[in-house]
Amino acid sequence: MKNKDPESIYLKIAGFSIKVNLFDEDIIVPESIYNIRRIIENYFSGVTGSNQTTLPDFEIDIHAQGPQIYQKLKNGELLNYLYMYREFSDKIHSFHHISLTHFSYILIRIIQKLLAAGRGFIMHGSAVELNNYAYIFCGKSGAGKSSIINLLQEKYHAIADDTVIIRKAATGYYLYQSPFIEKNENIEKGNKKFRLQKIFILQKSKECSLKRINNKSQAIKLLTRQLYVDYHSKKEQFRHALDLISDFSEFYYLKFSKNKKDLLDLFNRVETASNRQRQH
Repeated sequence: MKNKDPESIYLKIAGFSIKVNLFDEDIIVPESIYNIRRIIENYFSGVTGSNQTTLPDFEIDIHAQGPQIYQKLKNGELLNYLYMYREFSDKIHSFHHISLTHFSYILIRIIQKLLAAGRGFIMHGSAVELNNYAYIFCGKSGAGKSSIINLLQEKYHAIADDTVIIRKAATGYYLYQSPFIEKNENIEKGNKKFRLQKIFILQKSKECSLKRINNKSQAIKLLTRQLYVDYHSKKEQFRHALDLISDFSEFYYLKFSKNKKDLLDLFNRVETASNRQRQH
C-alpha cells in the first residue's frame, strides 16, 4: 500500500531549512527507509527537527525505488554508474539505498546552492567562540588549526575544526557550523549563529604574536585559498568572500607556540581590545 503522506525530517543549517521527505511506497527492501532515517538522526542529530510552520528553503524527496544503473561507453570500456539523485530548482529526488557519503554529497550541494543566493560561503578553518563571538583560524595543512582550538579550550568553546560557514546579515557577518562530521568528535553541532569577531592566518612559531593584515590584496590572496567552493556557484561564492574582505577589517597573522599560558594571555588581550571596540 502506498503512503501518500511521507515522514518528514527538517534540517536547520546555516539559517536555512531543508525538509527531507521519506516516502515508503513500493518498498523493495523494507529496512531501507529505516537505514536512511538512522543516517540522518545519528549523524545530523544536532541540526534535526520534526516540524516547522514556515516553508522550507529546499526539499529532498527520498523515494523507495530500487537502484538504477546507467551505462556509458568510454575509450572502449563499458562503465556502470549508480544513479544517485535528480536536481530541480528547489528540490532533489533521491533514493533509500543511498549511503551517508551519498547523502552528505547531496546536502553539501544544497547548502552551496542556498549560500550562493543567500550571501554566504564555506571556508576551511577551525573556530572557537566566547560569549557568542566567533574567532576563525585558517592556514595551510599542518598550520595548527586543530592544535590551537585544543590549546584555547580552557576558556574558549570549540565550534569547528575543519570547515565553517559564513553569511552576511544586516547587522554584520556571522559564523554557522558545518553539519558534517569533523575530526574532533567532541564538537557539538547546532544551527546557532555566532557574530564574526576576527579571522586569523596561523603561523607556527616559538612565540605568540599578532599582526594586523592591512593590505586588502594580501587578505584576498590568503582568504580565497581557504574557500570551499561549488563548481556551479563558484562565481557567486567568490563574490561573497570579496564582500567580506571589503566590509570586514579584522584579519590578522597569528604566530603561536604550544605554550598554552602565552597563547591564553595573548587572547585575553585580544578579547579586552574587542570588548572596548564593541562598546564604542
